[in-house]
Amino acid sequence: MIAPVTFITDSQMHHLDPELRTREIENYSEYSFKISRLRTVPVVIGDKCWFGIYSQIQIAKQGIDRIVIADGTVVGGGAVVKDPVLEPYKKIAGFPAKIIGNAPPNFTKEELLKMNLAYWG
Repeated sequence: MIAPVTFITDSQMHHLDPELRTREIENYSEYSFKISRLRTVPVVIGDKCWFGIYSQIQIAKQGIDRIVIADGTVVGGGAVVKDPVLEPYKKIAGFPAKIIGNAPPNFTKEELLKMNLAYWG
């Protein structure tokens, strides 16, 4: 389940060089062709994953060839995931997101509420 306002990206959204970033903003049309050449990687999300409201999945490091979120991962609301989550059934939270515990294999909405990792309006 993916909650509202969750952000999942397959690329770094802008150049890391501040000068290039400023030029992109000042004259988008001139630099738009460069934006399309930013490195992208596959995003692989396993089965039974839950993403809390305002959570983000981003690429942060060079050298990561894909973003993997293992089966049964529970991502806390507001968490910013910058590294692959390779172990199944983990609870992750924070900025940057870290593993904070294990998620039960067959969790329910009530169990997520007990974990304080999900928002249910």
